[in-house]
Amino acid sequence: MPLNAMEQPSGIGDWRMKDVIGHLTSWEEDVLDYLTYVQRGERRSKLSAAPGWDVDAHYAALIAAKVAVPAAHLLIDLGATHQRLLAAINALPATALADENVVDKTGSDT
Repeated sequence: MPLNAMEQPSGIGDWRMKDVIGHLTSWEEDVLDYLTYVQRGERRSKLSAAPGWDVDAHYAALIAAKVAVPAAHLLIDLGATHQRLLAAINALPATALADENVVDKTGSDT
């Protein structure tokens, strides 16, 4: 995707393509955080267990923090985060992957 296309509407509300990339990166970072709990044998992540936690407000704040980040940097961050996520998933024991609570971590929050 050309970098100038990152500023164009994505077709998802008011989000630009750049905002979608920022959201995907933030979501994968949260999954990486969650996997640290899984590695310790804990059932839920800190975020989803927090009373009153609002998934929409959480990601809106993360996207707002990335508004000034150049599109090229967001793409680099997404690639690096995705590689870390794949490595973390591959490092999980088979028992974690068979646990529906781990696999279904996000429920309807995606």
